[in-house]
Amino acid sequence: MSGPALRVPAEEHEIAEEFDLLVAGGGSAGCVAALAGARLGLRTALIEEMPFLGGMSTGGAVGTFCGFYMSESDGSLSPLVGGLPLEIANTLKARGQAYGPIPFKTTAVLPYQPLGVKLLLEELVRREPKLRLRLHAKLTHTLARDGRVEGVLVHTRAGRVALRARVFVDATGDAELARQAG
Repeated sequence: MSGPALRVPAEEHEIAEEFDLLVAGGGSAGCVAALAGARLGLRTALIEEMPFLGGMSTGGAVGTFCGFYMSESDGSLSPLVGGLPLEIANTLKARGQAYGPIPFKTTAVLPYQPLGVKLLLEELVRREPKLRLRLHAKLTHTLARDGRVEGVLVHTRAGRVALRARVFVDATGDAELARQAG
């Protein structure tokens, strides 16, 4: 299809902030990656295009964490995860927002209340002084040179923001950062 073109002027954006770690995507995996980085002392950014955290665990109302436990030969359940996932599971259970684990084949599921997960993730993220959260922040451009991501452009309600980090994690759920980086 040919015809008139839409000419978009070249843009240049000053780097608004620099980080050690930038995590694109605030679902369960992205939140845990960002929290782990911040708890290790890294200046961390977490960008999420939705107005809340948790991804499919909250907005998709999945309702169960799977793969946290395995069945032993005697029928008992052993945890397969530790660290932040276990901290989140135990906190939800202590608050009455999760129960179980419930055996399922050779593993177990942990049913939870999506709103409880949403609020807990927000609480954990906001508690970390090294973590900068940006909600309503859509990744629009990724600058990569020689196979290395150097920075990203994020569209926020306040306009476009350029961010740079030493390390980037793509937790978008659809590999958007990786796709843009080529």
